[in-house]
Amino acid sequence: TAELYEININIEVHGYFTTNPDLLEKMLNFVDSERLGLNLDTGNSFIAGQDPVEFCKRFVKKIKHVHVKDVSKSLAAAMRGHDTGIGISHSAVGEGVNAENIKEILKILRDTGYSGVLSIECEGQGGPLLEKSVTWLRNTLKELGIPEEM
Repeated sequence: TAELYEININIEVHGYFTTNPDLLEKMLNFVDSERLGLNLDTGNSFIAGQDPVEFCKRFVKKIKHVHVKDVSKSLAAAMRGHDTGIGISHSAVGEGVNAENIKEILKILRDTGYSGVLSIECEGQGGPLLEKSVTWLRNTLKELGIPEEM
């Protein structure tokens, strides 16, 4: 049906089944369709105790959308390694414990020709956190030679 209507269906790294790489791989390979892809959430994979960089490498060919999400120190201390990988992180992107992982993921995406959406995900005080997140992401994209629009 996705082919018929020319829509993509993305599975987000969010919850027990999708933060387990082996289970996620089974889900992504359940049907042979370019329309089934992955919404890589850099924060949820980290919170679940996974290495987000390795997660990205393993599934890079399936990534169709990215949630760029950092993780505060307090959330990492309280939730890291829990099965769900779900947590609200009051951290600007670039200011949390996941910033270096995000940078490495951006390099992998650049090097594999990813041209999809990078969506900033930060909860809390929208204004200041979002402003800092946009600034960090723009500066990082520039530093890595990745154009903001493709």
